[in-house]
Amino acid sequence: MKNARIISVQAIKGGVGKTTISTNLAYICALAGYKVLMCDQDPQGSATELFNVYDENDNKLDKGEIKNLSLYDLYLRDVDTHKYIFKTRYENIDIIPNARNVRDDTPFDIVFEHESRGNEGLFLAFRYNLLKIKGDYDFVFIDGYPTDGCLTNSIVIASDFVLTPALADIYNVNAVEDMAYKIAYLDQKFGRNTRFLGYFFNQVILGKDHDRFVESYKKRFFNFGIDHVEVDVRYSKPVTQKAASCKKLIVEYNKNSNVAKDIIKLAVDGIDIISDEKLKILEDNIENKRFGLRPVLENNPISTDQELEEE
Repeated sequence: MKNARIISVQAIKGGVGKTTISTNLAYICALAGYKVLMCDQDPQGSATELFNVYDENDNKLDKGEIKNLSLYDLYLRDVDTHKYIFKTRYENIDIIPNARNVRDDTPFDIVFEHESRGNEGLFLAFRYNLLKIKGDYDFVFIDGYPTDGCLTNSIVIASDFVLTPALADIYNVNAVEDMAYKIAYLDQKFGRNTRFLGYFFNQVILGKDHDRFVESYKKRFFNFGIDHVEVDVRYSKPVTQKAASCKKLIVEYNKNSNVAKDIIKLAVDGIDIISDEKLKILEDNIENKRFGLRPVLENNPISTDQELEEE
């Protein structure tokens, strides 16, 4: 029986690439033969758009239909979690999509903040509901919420592991510290044992400035016991933009790009979530351009664009 590891890619700051990392990690695990559930908690809902959402009859849901999905109770009370899970265009990936509006077009996070005020026990509901489906998956990836607040608390409590992307600049230092403190506080308050995998640098432009920031981060966080994941994910604007324009994941769009290679290295070496046996499956699927689409969607033109060389 499976026993999913719940990993949230979470930072108390926007613009650090949580969605890019979480969706590509989920895709890499799926290509390696793992069964994966993606939970889209980012307000922009980009993971939902990237993976597409299909009902049990393989009908693709449009934005309006996704918006009207009633997912709110999953975060507030005891429910049948399976009713909130949908297929994606990938064979080994299911999704709990982002449904932003819940009451009179009021955003979900605002309503949740109001409902949970004075009732912090609600922070546990999402975790309890995810525990019910841990036996169905090898991994659950959560694309986290970009600011502090009640929804972030719920996500952290639900997670077995938290991974934080950071940019190598002065504006990200406090966000990494805040994440570490939040995990420690919630662990103590709610009797959890969430492991902070640490931070890594994303959207990296290599050079002396980057090296200087890396050393300053490591010195600052060493005494706090905050781990630095020793994998830098480089930045390539052409690859990132072109992958997004054709609604592909970076690893799917251009496996030869530095960005794709770095995210694969992050999965394999940085946080060590791919076994040696599964690594062989991953390498074979990538080399032979098996994109992991469900058989009914294998002729989808989204996956027929010519792969580019490194940009």
